[in-house]
Amino acid sequence: MSWIKSSIYWMALSLCGAPAFAQSVEEFYRDREVEFIVSGAAGTSFDAWARVMSRHLAAKIPGRPNLVIKSMPGGGHIRAANYLFNVAPKDGASIGIFANSVPARFAMRDLAIKFDVTKFNWLGSPDQPNRICVAKQGAVVQRAEDLFAHELIVGGVGAASAPSETPMLLRNLLGMKFRIVDGYKSSAELMLAMDRGEIEGMCQTVSGVEQLRPGWLGEGKFIVLFNMEEKSIPALKAPTIYNFVKTPEDAKVVAFYNSSIEFGRPLAAPPGVPADRVNALRRAFDAAMADPELIANAAKLGLEHSPFTGDELMRRVDGAVLTPQAVIERTSALIRPDGAGKSSR
Repeated sequence: MSWIKSSIYWMALSLCGAPAFAQSVEEFYRDREVEFIVSGAAGTSFDAWARVMSRHLAAKIPGRPNLVIKSMPGGGHIRAANYLFNVAPKDGASIGIFANSVPARFAMRDLAIKFDVTKFNWLGSPDQPNRICVAKQGAVVQRAEDLFAHELIVGGVGAASAPSETPMLLRNLLGMKFRIVDGYKSSAELMLAMDRGEIEGMCQTVSGVEQLRPGWLGEGKFIVLFNMEEKSIPALKAPTIYNFVKTPEDAKVVAFYNSSIEFGRPLAAPPGVPADRVNALRRAFDAAMADPELIANAAKLGLEHSPFTGDELMRRVDGAVLTPQAVIERTSALIRPDGAGKSSR
C-alpha cells in the first residue's frame, strides 16, 4: 500500500504546482503592474520615449499589463542599469531603458558597473540617434576647424555620459580645445546653462537637441560643428569628425567610442526572465514600434523613429565586448584621464 500512498502524494504535489508551471504569458501579465525604469531625468529624450512607448507597449503585451514609469537618473545612467540587473524582479515584471554608453562602459571595466551586459535580455531600441557637437550662434567657435585655435566651453552631466565624454575624448585625442564645465544634472539643464551664458555649446544627439529646442538647428541658432559617425549627414551641412582623425589607430578609438551610438536607447529586461516572457516582450516591442499612432506621437515630440530589434541589439552588444583590449584601454584612458581638462560649476 505504501506505493499507492506515494503515488497519491506525488500526484497531489504535481497538481498543486501545476498552475505555477502551466501559467501562460497572458495569465502572468493580466492585471499586473510592470515597472518601467527610466535612467534619464524628466524632460530628456529617454523620458519622452518611455512615455510614448509605455501605452503602446502595454497594449501589445499579452494580458495588457499596466506599465508604470519610474525615473531613476544618476551615475551616467549606470544606476538604473545596476538596479535592473541586481534588484529588479526577474520574472518579467520589470523593464528598463538607459543610455547607449552603458555597454561600452562595461567593456571599459567601469568600476561603477555591477552587471554583465551580455546577460541582459535585450528587447530593442526605438531609435539610433546621430551624435553631434554644437555651438551657440555668436560663440567664437563656429566651425570644427576653430576648435584647434579657440576654446569652446561646453557642459557635461557626469562620467559615462556623452555630453561629458565626447568633448573629453576629442580634446585628448585630437587636440580640440574643449573646456568642460561638468556637474549639470541633465541635458535640459545644459540648455538652460546656454541660455544663461554659462556655457557655449554641448555634445548631444540630434533628437535630443531637437526635443529640447525644436527648430533651432534649422534656424541656425545652434551651429553644428560635426557629427560623430563615419559618414557626414547632408541635412546638417557639417563635416564628420573622421575628417580630423590623423591615424588609423586614432580611427579605431573613435570607432569604438562610436559603437555606443549603435546601441540606440537600449530597452532591456533583467537576466533570468523566463524565455516565453522575453519573447513576448520582444514581439510586443516590435509591434509597438510599427504602430502608426506611436510613430506620429514620436514625431510630434521631435523623437527620431529608427527602431531595431532585441536580436540585433544583442548582436551589437556582443560585438562591442569583443573589441581588442588595447583599443578599449586607450579609449578609457582618453575619456577618463583622472579628471584632467574639467572644471566644476
